[in-house]
Amino acid sequence: MRIAVRFRPLPGLTLAALPAFFVLIALGVWQCQRLAWKVDLIATIHERVGLAPVPVEALEAAPLDLRKIMYRPVVAAGRFDHAATRYLFVGSGPGGAPGFHILTPLRRAAGPTILVDRGFIPQSLRAPDSRPGSEPVGLVTVQGVIRLDEPATGFVPHGEQVEKVWYSRDLSGIGEAMGLPLTPFLIEADATPNPTGWPLGGQTTIELRNPHLGYAITWFGLAIALVVIYLLYHHRSGRLSLREE
Repeated sequence: MRIAVRFRPLPGLTLAALPAFFVLIALGVWQCQRLAWKVDLIATIHERVGLAPVPVEALEAAPLDLRKIMYRPVVAAGRFDHAATRYLFVGSGPGGAPGFHILTPLRRAAGPTILVDRGFIPQSLRAPDSRPGSEPVGLVTVQGVIRLDEPATGFVPHGEQVEKVWYSRDLSGIGEAMGLPLTPFLIEADATPNPTGWPLGGQTTIELRNPHLGYAITWFGLAIALVVIYLLYHHRSGRLSLREE
């Protein structure tokens, strides 16, 4: 006994289904490639944050490839311009409470000013008077990691000039509001304790979304669903049948 397959495909439906099937498969393969790239990038960043810090000037001396220096530990020296400080609102800080990251420009003896994310403060400590001694004066050395620009989008509000509150680390917008030319990157301070305990540094998280596996499964799933619907349609119209012989 054997199974005989009788199949008479509809030309129009087949001509429509075949390109759609190959497009869905191609999209799934592309997302698999993106998945491999993102996994490698995350591994590279995890390795990079464990490197010894280097003077930021050493990175600036070479042609600047921002993607290759993000999350690189660096050291920079200069003087904080506390009068130009801005506040980055975060909905959930350490312990889950909302608060702010303090963004203060570091003026250097040579080279453009660098914006420094000094760390987190709760909402109750936003006013400098509520945390005396938390704004160091004179020459300081900052150690942290390189972070990149986060331009405001349609889903993220722009900064509030009066209250000096921002919702993304939009370097061009912040620099314009400060009236200062800033480097195209900022330094996110490490967990070295500040004399008064505030702000709380060491807030670096590797924020790289990696949804590509889910996307690949979706595209391949749609390709399978298309085949199933195509075959079911032919079966119900009598153009696909299985018979025992």
